[in-house]
Amino acid sequence: MEGWGQTSPLPMKICFLVATAIAVALANFPAVASDVTLVSSCPQQQHIPVTFKVDCSRLKDQATKALCGPFADNQACKVFPAYRKITSMQVERRCSTITYTIYDSDNWPNVNAAGGMSIECRIEYLAEYALAPYAKSVIGPYEVHEILHQYQMADGTLEELTAFHPLFSSSMLEAEREIDDTQAYELGITQMRDEIDILRTELDEATIAPADRCRMAQSVIEKDLYLHDAKNVYQFYRGLANDQMRDASSRLSAMLNALSRGAAKPFLLAHGCEAF
Repeated sequence: MEGWGQTSPLPMKICFLVATAIAVALANFPAVASDVTLVSSCPQQQHIPVTFKVDCSRLKDQATKALCGPFADNQACKVFPAYRKITSMQVERRCSTITYTIYDSDNWPNVNAAGGMSIECRIEYLAEYALAPYAKSVIGPYEVHEILHQYQMADGTLEELTAFHPLFSSSMLEAEREIDDTQAYELGITQMRDEIDILRTELDEATIAPADRCRMAQSVIEKDLYLHDAKNVYQFYRGLANDQMRDASSRLSAMLNALSRGAAKPFLLAHGCEAF
């Protein structure tokens, strides 16, 4: 007879079934702790206004997964405060947490997206675009594109325009400068000069679709102003905040024109922008 403190051994077949069930459950579990990084404080700041969550549970390559921790730290402690300084916008009014979910190309769910997608307080990203491009930068992996959408979605004017990437060129360059990635910044400055020449030619030759001409003209003015004085990017956002009387695109045009001291208006009106 077995005593109360004893248990009889399970038959071998039952043990096998139990072990198999556990293995299947673990395989289907959405994430393990080591695959998810949470950052809510930084070396210079015990608490930051927005928690960053980076979920790399969908990645298979361990070397790529190893980039996720540094990426999370850089987004929370370098890129986030850089954009806060540049835009003066408070993302925490909308998001207490910003979640990145990183995918491999073979499990990417957003087949119609180029490789990154911003939803309110959430970012879905392919690893090749989120982690790889700056993995060997002076600060390690980071991104300045999708997080800028989160900032612009927190603004009443830019929220409805952010899909068209207004002010992205100058904002992203200035963020790279703020976080001390000089190599990326210098390369970006060269590309910006080339882009201005290309856009001007396309606008002059009317090879840009009519629906896109105004925003391309706005982009030319934005880039010109930034190359003239990098401090203008800070004024872009503050100028928008001070003008509540127009539709979003006209407010953008008016702000760019004000910073150009009226020089931009003829160019913008000649290339499809509404009167402002």
